[in-house]
Amino acid sequence: MLLITKMISTARGNVRHGSFHILFWGWLVLLISISHFLLMKYTSISHPDYLWGLIFPGILVSFFYGMHHGRKERHQSYIDRVFMWIWVTLCITVIIICIMMFESGPIIVPFVLMISGYAMFLSGKVLRFSPMIFGGVSFWVWAIAGYFLNNEYSLIVTALSIITGYLIPGYLLKKKEIEDAQAA
Repeated sequence: MLLITKMISTARGNVRHGSFHILFWGWLVLLISISHFLLMKYTSISHPDYLWGLIFPGILVSFFYGMHHGRKERHQSYIDRVFMWIWVTLCITVIIICIMMFESGPIIVPFVLMISGYAMFLSGKVLRFSPMIFGGVSFWVWAIAGYFLNNEYSLIVTALSIITGYLIPGYLLKKKEIEDAQAA
């Protein structure tokens, strides 16, 4: 039991930059969702969905940030690697879902929110961090709500899910990182 507690403690210490990714993706997806909705609703722009192409530069930013800060870490535990692969598999799965559904046209938001909930919930369980667990559950609730809405309003559901699923837990994680750094 002491070994498991020490591993979790080490992982919490090593995931110092975890809030960056959660907050970065939270703000990026929130801004894209709201912008897409506003452009679709209040302009005559024919393809406001092209805004989602900003995800690709976001992947690069996230990758290079992770590479840069990963080199600085002295020790990468098993839990650190589990945490990393949870999010890598989320990214791969979301890309595959988007590719598969791009042509067929069904609403992809509920599916992406379900998978995001899975990754956030599991990350919270691994780190024993309740706000991330709550974030995962909120994604699942929003996924159910998004399933019953038309595509236009699913963008609002996406924005709301990002606030409750990523941004609130991300800022609480950032606060914890600062507190842990000050205590050390």
